[in-house]
Amino acid sequence: MNRALRLFISAVLCLPLALAAGLSARPDSPRTNSPFLHVPTNLEKFQKKGKGSGMIAGEFLDRMGDDTVYSRVILKFDSAPSPRDLDSLGIIRLFGRPEYFSVFIPSTNLGKLASRFPGLTRIQPSLRPHPDSVTGEEIELFQATNFTKLGYDGGGVKVAVIDGGFSRIDEAVSDGDLPPDYTAINYSSAPSFDFDDGPDSMHGTAVAEIIHDVAPGAGLTLIRIDDFSSLLEASDYCALHGIRVINHSMGWFLDGWNESESDIVKYVVAPAFRTNILWVNSAGNSAQDHFQSFFVDADFDGRLDFGVGTNRCTVRNASLGDSIDLFLDWNGFTDFADDNGLWANYDIYLFNWLNQQVTNARTVQPFSGPFESIHYVVGTVNPAESGDFTFEIRRTAGTKNYDLQVFSASHALRPRVESSSVLTPADSVSALAVGAIASSNWARTNSSVEIEFYSSRGPSKAGVVKPDICGIDNMTNFIYGRFPGTSAAAPSVVGLAALILSKQPYLTSDQLKWIFMDNAEDVGPAGKDNTFGSGKARLDLFPVRRNADKLSDSVIVAPTRLAGDRLLYYYGVSDGTVIRLRTLDGSIVKEYEPRPGPYATGANFLDLSGVDLPDSVYLLEFSAKGQASVYRKIIIVN
Repeated sequence: MNRALRLFISAVLCLPLALAAGLSARPDSPRTNSPFLHVPTNLEKFQKKGKGSGMIAGEFLDRMGDDTVYSRVILKFDSAPSPRDLDSLGIIRLFGRPEYFSVFIPSTNLGKLASRFPGLTRIQPSLRPHPDSVTGEEIELFQATNFTKLGYDGGGVKVAVIDGGFSRIDEAVSDGDLPPDYTAINYSSAPSFDFDDGPDSMHGTAVAEIIHDVAPGAGLTLIRIDDFSSLLEASDYCALHGIRVINHSMGWFLDGWNESESDIVKYVVAPAFRTNILWVNSAGNSAQDHFQSFFVDADFDGRLDFGVGTNRCTVRNASLGDSIDLFLDWNGFTDFADDNGLWANYDIYLFNWLNQQVTNARTVQPFSGPFESIHYVVGTVNPAESGDFTFEIRRTAGTKNYDLQVFSASHALRPRVESSSVLTPADSVSALAVGAIASSNWARTNSSVEIEFYSSRGPSKAGVVKPDICGIDNMTNFIYGRFPGTSAAAPSVVGLAALILSKQPYLTSDQLKWIFMDNAEDVGPAGKDNTFGSGKARLDLFPVRRNADKLSDSVIVAPTRLAGDRLLYYYGVSDGTVIRLRTLDGSIVKEYEPRPGPYATGANFLDLSGVDLPDSVYLLEFSAKGQASVYRKIIIVN
């Protein structure tokens, strides 16, 4: 198993720390009942001269004693603690925000955290991202030549790639696949942003190459991360440095049952969207690797029924030396206990084909949150155990049944549930989630188009239709040769976003998102669906004229096709405003009094079906009650 994935998995392993006994809060503190102030048992350990020390950047190594064992953990406070108080426990602050950040702390001091910091609200393992990869012809396939022939190549648009590594980037630059003038930022604990610590460390380089293929003029900022706190740092950097589009070809496990419970959505993706940054995320490659069910135990043996007569789910084709990584969570992040105050506790047990139990995850809830995870290397218990493995889920506490799900990081599951397999944060309404259609399949039409078998499906746990759009994967790539996965599909769409913004830089993130969905080529079931989203991303339906920038102002208009009608969109109008489309001589073509709000309400458009509108310059009038009319020059392109 590659090192980047080992890092991610290690953040959720159950490594016993017999330290929770020293972590009780003061008797008069209301936090004594909080599940989040107990030391989790699944923290990473580091030692300067010990195993894993190569993961830590030199600047941190220099501050660590030779024999001190450190744990990596994320701390959340009501307000920012003082550096002096952190130093008093030997805490080395890593990445994050003033009140929410990751640290190295001597393991012997973990039990002192709650008593030393009254404002501490949470101690948690450091979540790790998971790359969504399965291991220049894009412009033609996307039908974006109407942009490129007029010179729109992404110039003036800043795009960020937030990823787990950018090794071999010098080779890609030398080969001409990436520009030499990129910006590099390292918020990981690796020594450098391009440090090579395994196959996944070059994942970001391959992603950036696709963006550059589609939008060669876009400015690239490449940011390496390795946990949630470094993702916080990366998003803050983007907000402060004029980034307009972010590519995140990674997914996260165990970050809340739905987006309302996800810290990644709450603190990273949603704020980025509100600050006019389009967050483009791979949907995930988990359609074959996901199971979801309400806990059903028809035979009352305490084990989940995966089907009639079976309490086991199969992990397919695990070879000697493979890592089996399973992530179990259930919808108890906010609804913790049953009516009797008993906390639900589900455990997971893994068996080889010889029916030997090889490992299990039995964390006591609620102290770690409603999730469990397993990491097992095939061959550890029995050198003859390669093949299919099985696992079972047991309810060991509580009486309430929950919806639960299991993701496998690298092996298919049987039975599987393809629906709702989109990972965080692609499941958020604030992200443009991208599914994958192979380049060899892209030119097909409607019912003959096939989604990649691994491309994650919707809906989200909140019922939102996902993905939003489909991009191209399995294109030729300098790093991988062929690059399969939604990891490759997402940057193909990011490149298109840069082309659009190079022509119309005043578009908002919400407008960009809707432009993609409204201009998509619908495939599969009619309308937006949970397999293809809105369909194949394409730009030939989007109007473009070189001189449009000089005529347009703060209001963006774009004739598009929706259910066969021609619509003219506008955004952000106030109540009582009348919208009129006029010719330059003042004649009214159409008028409408809309409801206020963004396009997502479905109200803000003029229906121009049946109206004779030749290509020309028009006036869009905004007439509010008691105010002078405001006019915008626009171009209509059929």
